[in-house]
Amino acid sequence: MIIGAHVSFAKGFHAAIQEAVNMNATACQFFTRSPRGGKAKDLIDRDVEKGKALAVERGIQSMVIHTPYIINLAAPKEDTFTAAKEILSLDIQRAQILGVQNVVVHTGSHTGSGEKQGIKRIVQALDETLTGEEQTTVLLEMMSGHGSELGGTMDHIQEILSLVKHPEKIGVCGDTCHMYTAGYDLVQDLDGVLDEFNRKIGLDRLRVFHVNDSKMPLGSHKDRHEDIGYGTLGGDFFQSFVRHDKLQHVTFILETPTGVYKEEIAYIRDNAPLPPRS
Repeated sequence: MIIGAHVSFAKGFHAAIQEAVNMNATACQFFTRSPRGGKAKDLIDRDVEKGKALAVERGIQSMVIHTPYIINLAAPKEDTFTAAKEILSLDIQRAQILGVQNVVVHTGSHTGSGEKQGIKRIVQALDETLTGEEQTTVLLEMMSGHGSELGGTMDHIQEILSLVKHPEKIGVCGDTCHMYTAGYDLVQDLDGVLDEFNRKIGLDRLRVFHVNDSKMPLGSHKDRHEDIGYGTLGGDFFQSFVRHDKLQHVTFILETPTGVYKEEIAYIRDNAPLPPRS
């Protein structure tokens, strides 16, 4: 089982990997700058090499960069659109330096221009960013579908993949909270959801799954993460979910609000008790 959590990059790459090691993870995800934007942290050669060595030594099998939340690849405004492409391009470059396999990006919101135009802009952004020579994969994250947000349906992702120049460089990041509140019933019909995903997108493109319980019910289209076992999906779901035979190639990344990741990993992987709520 390749499982880990979101870790901090504030003290550098080696410290981020050490945080993952400390929670007995085999994977990790991090931002390389503030999720709300700002300048990216400089990469120091010595720190990069120490981080890579520690990852190999301690069995960190999969690493993921998450681009900042401010990115909007679907933006009709040119300055927002250009900034999104620049940040994505830089994170791809940094992923290749760090040896990170996947870069996760939110597809964004059309902000009133309409789904068709929003998807057209996402395709344009990806075509203007990706050359086809990248050594990392860009993962489009499945979203809850709130308001003008795109990526809340498999059809959105399918259409983007059908139009881009380099679909081989693009995969998908699932999210249990997002998909459940988007209307995909992972709890009662996981096989059906995975079969639909395979028909429309292909399970081989599903590289990462964010693992979050949800404060909100099925189909609510509201993105409100909850700690494992304390939301509408329920703790038992996650232990069976990560063991599904069609998901054994996937990297699972916890993004729960309290951040008791070591205990949540132990619960999911080893059936250890969940920490009580204070």
